[in-house]
Parts: sequence; C-alpha cells; structure tokens
Amino acid sequence: MLLIRRLEIENFACFDRIEIEPSTSPEKPLTVIRAENGSGKTTLLRAIRWGMYGERGLPGNASHFSLHPAAWRPDDTGVRTRVSILFETDGSSRDHPVGGPINTTYELRRSVGTVSAKPNRPGEPDFRRIHEEAQLLVEAPDGSWGPHEAGVDSVIAELLPWDLRDFFVMDADEAADYVGGSENKVIQRQEVIEKTSFVVRALLGLDIFEAATDRVKAIEVEFGRSATRAVKDEELSRKQAESDLLRKDIEQLEAKVETDRRKRTDLADRLERARGSLEALVGGIGAHNELQKRLADNRERRERVDTQRRTAVERLSKELGALDLLGALAAREVSHVVDSLQPLYDDGSIPIRHLVFVQGLLEKGVCVCGEDLTAEGRHRRHVKEILAQSEGKGETANYLAQVLHAANALHRHQDAAEWVARCSENESVIGDLDEEIRKLDLDKRDMNAKLKTVDDEEVQVARGKIDTLEVNLRTVDRDLGGNQDRLEHCRKELNELEGVIRSQLRRQREARDLEAYQETATVIGRILDSAYSSIRDDQVRELGDEMNRLFGKMAQNVVDDDALEGDRPRATLKMIARVGLKSLEGESRKFEIFALNSRGRHMPPTEINGASRRILALSFVLALCKVSRTYAPLVADSLLNFMSGSVRTNTLRVTAETASQPILLLTGSDLESQNEVELVSQYGGATYTLTGQWQTGGEVGDVVNQTTDRQVSLVCSCGPREFCEVCERRGQAGSPGWTRLETRENRQ
Repeated sequence: MLLIRRLEIENFACFDRIEIEPSTSPEKPLTVIRAENGSGKTTLLRAIRWGMYGERGLPGNASHFSLHPAAWRPDDTGVRTRVSILFETDGSSRDHPVGGPINTTYELRRSVGTVSAKPNRPGEPDFRRIHEEAQLLVEAPDGSWGPHEAGVDSVIAELLPWDLRDFFVMDADEAADYVGGSENKVIQRQEVIEKTSFVVRALLGLDIFEAATDRVKAIEVEFGRSATRAVKDEELSRKQAESDLLRKDIEQLEAKVETDRRKRTDLADRLERARGSLEALVGGIGAHNELQKRLADNRERRERVDTQRRTAVERLSKELGALDLLGALAAREVSHVVDSLQPLYDDGSIPIRHLVFVQGLLEKGVCVCGEDLTAEGRHRRHVKEILAQSEGKGETANYLAQVLHAANALHRHQDAAEWVARCSENESVIGDLDEEIRKLDLDKRDMNAKLKTVDDEEVQVARGKIDTLEVNLRTVDRDLGGNQDRLEHCRKELNELEGVIRSQLRRQREARDLEAYQETATVIGRILDSAYSSIRDDQVRELGDEMNRLFGKMAQNVVDDDALEGDRPRATLKMIARVGLKSLEGESRKFEIFALNSRGRHMPPTEINGASRRILALSFVLALCKVSRTYAPLVADSLLNFMSGSVRTNTLRVTAETASQPILLLTGSDLESQNEVELVSQYGGATYTLTGQWQTGGEVGDVVNQTTDRQVSLVCSCGPREFCEVCERRGQAGSPGWTRLETRENRQ
C-alpha cells in the first residue's frame, strides 16, 4: 500500500509555490485537479516524477528541460527548485523493531539549484543545474523524524520502481501504449507486447518464479559439471564438453527462433492491417461487399486449417522417436539381449540376490550349516572372501539387470502395429487438410481474379503490398520451422547425451552425492515449472476476466460512440464483445491485450477508435492493480479526453470505485455535465483548481482577477461548478449552476 498525503512544489516551471493534499479516505478516494489546457496539469505530473526519480523523471533531453520558474532570468545568484512528497506505506517491524507491522510515513524531499550558463553552441540552454539534493525522512513511533538508513533510491525502487513509472503516474497517451498507442501515435506490436509483459510479470510476481526456475536449472547444470569433474574420467569429460557445445547451439537456436517469432508477429500484424485496409477500400468502392466478406472468411479458414496442419505434422514427426518404433526396428537385437540375459536373471546372477542373505549370516554369526561365524576363524574368513568377490561384480550385475528390463519393455512393441495405425491416421488428417487448403487457394485465386477487375489504383497498391507481406511471412515461417526442427533435434541429442553421462556417473561412487543433488534440482525445477504455469494461467485468466468486467461497466449504455476517426472507419465500443489478456503462442512469458468482436475475431488496435483504446488500456491498468493487490496512487492526466456522454461518466465512476487513490487531472469540459459533477461530489474527497495567470486577453473565459504580472499557476480548493477570486473566469459569475465560494481557503 502507498498513499500520497501531501505534495509541495516550489519554483517548478509555472508554479511559484503550491500545496496539494490528495484524499486518503477509503469512502471518498477520488482527488480531482481541474485545470484548463495550459494551466499546469502536465507540469504537475512532471513535478511528481522529478520529485520521485530526479533528472531521469524529466521528458526528452533532461538537461534542456527548464525546472526553474518561467519568469526567472538566468543570473549568477540562481534559484532553487523544491518538491516534497509526504506518503504513507504499510511498513514492517524493520522500521519499527519494537512493535509488529505498522504503517510508516515518509517525506521525500528533492531540491536543485539553477544558475546561468554560457552556451557553447546554438541550441544549448543558457542555464545549468547544480547541487541536486535528495533526502528521505521517516517518522518514528514517538512522532520524531529522522533520515531513513536505506536512502531515497532503494525505497522508491521498492515502492514505485522506475520501470513502472508510466503505470502509476501517467499521461493518458502513455497508458494507451499498452494497446498500440493513442490517436496521435502508433506503436509497433512487439514494443507493445514487451511493455505489457513487463508490467504483468512485475505486478503479478511472475518474474520471481521465472528467476527462481532459471536459477534452479543453472544449479542443476553446475551439479552435473561438478559430478563429471569429481570422477576425473576422460570419456565423461569429453561427453561433458559435447554437452556444453550442444547447450550453446541450443541457446543460439532459441535466440533465432525468438527472432523469427518476433518477425512473424510483426509481419502478421502488418499483413492484418494491410488486409483490413484492402477490405475497407473494396467496401468503400461499392458493389463488392459480398466479395469482401468472402475474402475475410477465406483468410480466417485458411489460417485455421494451416494451424491444424502444422499440429498434425508435428504429431507425425514426433512418431519418429516413439518407443514402439524403436522396438520394431531393434527387434532382432532386443531378442538377442533377452535370450542372453534372461537365464542370468533366472539363476540370480543379475542382479546378485545372495549378497544380502550372506551378509545377514555374517551379521548373525551363524552359518546355515550351524557353524559359528562370530570368531575370526576359517569359516568367517571364507564367507568374507565370498562377499568381497561378489561385491566387485555387484554394480555390473545391477547394470545388466537394468538392460534386461529395458529390453523386455522394447520387446513388447516389436510388431509396431499401433505405431503404423497412428501414422496412418495422421497422414490421413494431413491429406484431408491439404485438400481443403487446395480448395481454399483456388477460391482465393478466383476472388483475386475478380478483384483485378476493380479499376482502382489504391486497391492494386494494397494488393501488391499484401502479396509482398505474404511472401515474407512464408519465408519467415519456413525459417522458423527449420530452426524449430533443429532446436528439437539438438534438445533430443542433448537429452540422450546427458542420459549417457548420468548412466556413467551412477557407476562412480565419488559422484553419487553430486548426482543426487542434480536430480533433486531437476525435480525442484519441474515443480517450479508446474507451479509457475499453474499460477500464471490462473492469474492471467483472472486478470482477463476482471478487465472484461471493468470494460463492460465503462462501455455500458453507450449510444454516442464515434465510428469515424481521421476520415477512416474505426470499431466502436458497441462492436467489442470481449476484452482480456492472453499469453503469446509459444512464448509463455509474453502477454498481449486483445479485443474480440461478436464473431470472435481479433480486432487490431488500429481498427479501434481513440476512446475505446483509452478505455481498454484503463481497464487493463485498473484490473492489474486489483488482481495483484497493488494499492498505490493512480495519477492520470487527460484521462477523459476524446470521451463524451455515458462513456465519460462510466469511466469516471469505474475509476473512482476501483483505483486505490485516483488523482485525476481534468479540464472543465471533462466535468461539464451534471452526471460528472454528482460523481465528483459522491466520490471526491479533495478537489482543486489550477489557474494559469498568463491566460488573459479580453476573451470570455479569461481569468478575472490578476494577482501578478508573472507567468505562474495558482491553486485553489474549488471543485466542479465552483469558483473563487483566484480561479474566477469571465462568464462564470451569474451563470446557472455555478457557485461562488467566498470563505473557502485558497492557496498560492
């Protein structure tokens, strides 16, 4: 849990000095900071980030970003900028060793001086910052304050890590990055996947499981190497070297497969967009709606059949390593082994069964013939000699018994009837799928021939782009398939080689302990893999369900969703049937947000309008915080932009009800309806208004009372439909629904 109790900002850009106390009430958690565009909303967001992270919290080239007041002119005296953040966490006895768990209050103070500087070349700033100081104070149980021993960076890194900054202190455009970007920018799919996957793994704790699993596997490999070194066997050393080379090959192949998968994801995404553009063009030309639908259906069926065929081919290829095939191919040799070893097993030679019995006689001190074996006599020495001779052959006899057991297992599969039946079934399935693919291709060629009759240059360009992307995609698929086959072969070869190494290690007494440790690490690794998979699947499913629930609440009763954006048609909220989160195929550690229409078709972000993308991203942020039980502030700028009507009302309500401490920076137009005003009254525990004093010029809506000629922003405690002498703008006095506050305390 983390709650911001107070923000103090001094000499930061357009702020001379402001103080804000966000709501910490569980019943009314919402804090609304109202400001017109250009009044300081984004500056406030940057001030919070700078207070938390210092220079790296600033946008762009940080050294060129001016923290100092806008009215200050560089001089040698300089000016000092300060930000103070008072916050509370659910601490532990580490900070309070006398008692048990207790909430801990911190104050983070950051300050820096700015002085004049002579630019060395054009474009450089005429100022430089000096003597940045960061201090973290902690409140003791007796109410006294003192510096925290861990320091600023370590505490902030634990509570609000740098890599999660956009998740908790966000601009609405940055939040839309999780679904492919906002209205003004488009982000490549691979970058979206990486960003989404990082926050999911971090907040759900999946990265802890991943690190633990990788660590156990590394320990397993090291135990194997140590066991090999312990026996000092040249053959084993050679096999271990081969094993290490195979591991390197596997790592390189895994990297190539990962690269191929990324290329395929990117090409498939670009191909999907190109096909969507073609369908939109054809649909816009007219008289081709039915052809457009047939093209889409053909593509979906072809992708589905291709997936089914790949699965069938994989099943068929795996039959080459089946046990019953090996039994049939080696039937003669296996029979020879059974005929040779079975008599030895029947007479007790493998394994040697009389050793335990003779050892028991020696321990009892009495032979079966009644002879006393307690004294060191001729009979006792004779029994010991028998034991000594037999023990030397024990390991070999046990090994031969294991060989006989394996041969008997293979002998049962000598006719390979089941293997032939399985192969025939898979071949039949592949044949049927090939026939269906042939028919689909013929149908597609027929439709393409009809498309060529469309005399439209833009359509022909789009078709050419699709053809190029399809060729590239098939090339990547071929490379991916080849690398995956090589990877599977290397893994199989490595498993066989490691099996030989382990078999030889078992025969070396000095390596038995290390081998046991290695096997234990293997078991632990499998347990961790299984536990991780189960936890990951359960949490991702829970997260997806919660996303869909929140999205549904924000999209309910929508009647005014805009289907056009930039003169191009876009899917609206009403067209989205389900949203959620899914693991990428073949990459269990990568995740992606999805949206489906009523037909179950995936809708790329570029097909969805701006308001829908923002709501989809917000449902992800809120659901992830809820499922991961992350109780932290959500500071969001321009969250309700591009929203109107019931969408805006629903989004404001869901955010206020779901977020732990929502702090929303909004414009007056975001709160123009009575519904939003009532929601702020219901959930708002604190309201503020930022007023830019430079907004003058005689137009309606300008600030009425000027306090200074400098370009500053002032803050007061006015909420929606309220104004005072600080924030009053022309046209508010006497307007219906607006209230003048005469006695409310207002602060500069």
